[in-house]
Amino acid sequence: LFKSCPSIRVENLATEFRTSNPERKPDSGDAIDLLHLVPALAYCNIFVTNDGYTYETAKYVQNNTQCNGKCVKSMSEALKTLKESAAN
Repeated sequence: LFKSCPSIRVENLATEFRTSNPERKPDSGDAIDLLHLVPALAYCNIFVTNDGYTYETAKYVQNNTQCNGKCVKSMSEALKTLKESAAN
């Protein structure tokens, strides 16, 4: 299933990360974060977020799967990453 539908794999890993800390209380923004993060990491080249917890979640997903997306914290970093991948 994960090979056939990368978005399910990304959502599974993101949820795993977000629920791994029993001290963290979910908030209303979590669902919105996942709505943006899941398709971006599954199907896009770059995901840009300046939100610390969303960035941590995305890095966890990125490190634990073969997803297409890379997570960066700024548009300038996204541009640099795109230029580097175009050069390769």
